[in-house]
Amino acid sequence: MSAKPDSAIPPASAPKGVLKAEASTGPVTEAAVADLINRVEAMFHEGLKALGAQSKPLIDDAEDQLEAAQKLVSDQVRNRPLTAAAMALGVGVVIGLVLNSGRRR
Repeated sequence: MSAKPDSAIPPASAPKGVLKAEASTGPVTEAAVADLINRVEAMFHEGLKALGAQSKPLIDDAEDQLEAAQKLVSDQVRNRPLTAAAMALGVGVVIGLVLNSGRRR
């Protein structure tokens, strides 16, 4: 395997700000790289804006469903307070047992 120099890495004698790309494209300047970075950044921001616009209806729907679930739970707690307290106690015991079983190992 022969070791040939990488054409993307400029030799020590190359002027600052000029990188040698492929032979067919010519030198790549810092200004060209900065322009490319700016265009990619603009495309990224446009993509984020589009994603935000597309996800807005989904977020609104999820908020509506969460509000409905909260209302249902609070109604059930008001109507059956002892059942709700017993369920909360049961969930707490199960969580405690699960957490405690991990400590024994």
